[in-house]
Amino acid sequence: FVGPDRAAYAWPYRAALDAGVRVTSGSDAPVTFPDWRQGVATMMLRESKAAGRVSGPEQRIGLAEAIRTYTIDAAWQDFA
Repeated sequence: FVGPDRAAYAWPYRAALDAGVRVTSGSDAPVTFPDWRQGVATMMLRESKAAGRVSGPEQRIGLAEAIRTYTIDAAWQDFA
């Protein structure tokens, strides 16, 4: 829909983390399947489920960083 150039910079996790932004994640359940593992895989691989193409590989983040967006930083966002 947006083309490869724009898709490459969608959800710029690496740029945000490198800039010191606390990135948080969650699911859109019940609109989408509530599987945090899919979100983590997407952040690490940046592979399109539709086309199987990698978009913006420079925006990939590591496993620990991705899990942190669902745990520690998500709790911080909710003042937990």
